[in-house]
Amino acid sequence: MKIFGKSGLLSLLACLLQRTNAGLISEEEVTKTLVVLDNWATIETHSMFFSHLKDKLGHQVEYAMAGTGPHIVKHYDEYYFDNIIFMAPSSKGK
Repeated sequence: MKIFGKSGLLSLLACLLQRTNAGLISEEEVTKTLVVLDNWATIETHSMFFSHLKDKLGHQVEYAMAGTGPHIVKHYDEYYFDNIIFMAPSSKGK
């Protein structure tokens, strides 16, 4: 059973390329990174590291304070973040 001929396949490919160029299909996926801190000053003291993550590697960085309640990182089988960086040495686990 033949679904596409050569011309049909070329038309489909051309349509997909047009949608990609129009921004309808994302060419790259953003890497989401959660940084868990014990002190907001860590953002300033490690600013070069966080700038590198954002500017050079293209990460979308979110910050959260350790010990301020539950941080939801997963809903069913879907994770909200690709990476979690734990920079809270004074925080104790339960």
